[in-house]
Amino acid sequence: MINIESLNFKIKGHSILKQINVQWETEKTHVLIGSSGCGKSTLIRLILGLLPIQSGTIHLGDLVVQQKKQNIIAKKVGYVIQDGGLFPHLSARKNVELVLKIHEITGKEQKNRIEKLLHDLNLNPRIMDLYPRQLSGGQKQRVALMRALAHDPEYLFFDEPLSALDPMIRSELQKHLKSIFEKLKKTVVLVTHDMGEAAYFAHTITLMNQGKIIQHSPYDEFFKNPQDPFVSEFINAQRQPPELTL
Repeated sequence: MINIESLNFKIKGHSILKQINVQWETEKTHVLIGSSGCGKSTLIRLILGLLPIQSGTIHLGDLVVQQKKQNIIAKKVGYVIQDGGLFPHLSARKNVELVLKIHEITGKEQKNRIEKLLHDLNLNPRIMDLYPRQLSGGQKQRVALMRALAHDPEYLFFDEPLSALDPMIRSELQKHLKSIFEKLKKTVVLVTHDMGEAAYFAHTITLMNQGKIIQHSPYDEFFKNPQDPFVSEFINAQRQPPELTL
């Protein structure tokens, strides 16, 4: 479980996060949603130990998150950002192998792990020798997911991973990601600003606005029982989520 209590964060006296309290259950997919600048990405960076915790606590299971524990946090988490974040000077294979080496997975174990990931993610082995500039947007995101899963983390974090893709590729990757989440039973936190995407993935939805959590609830309850006028405004500002039968 991810448990966040009384979390606040300021930059130069300006409050970015205000009294964040939320629990995300194990082996569920949780969507963190809100408009640009609401604090979503800052919250993820704090959970990953990339920013110092100024007040409040974050627990990843039994681990208390602190910036000085970044190496321990890295063993527990996988992280995928919008453009994949692949190192441009390394091939797809070398991008994945780098993470495996960091986690001391080498030799036959490394080879077996890569083969399993290629199978699980339905990736053509031939793309592993290509460089990021030679990959399509969808291929980059698949390799980025492979890299994030390489060390078999407990938690997966996605920060707007599909927003830059065209609709057809995005739809295909959404289906692919959902099947992976269900198969691997990881605890997933996915950041998006798209309500349709949230509806497709979420067991729970956490809506933020101006550094605060406005509503955190199961998917059905989120739409049926808005707890604040802003929730209704946010839903109505986007297309009503369709019946997602993709």
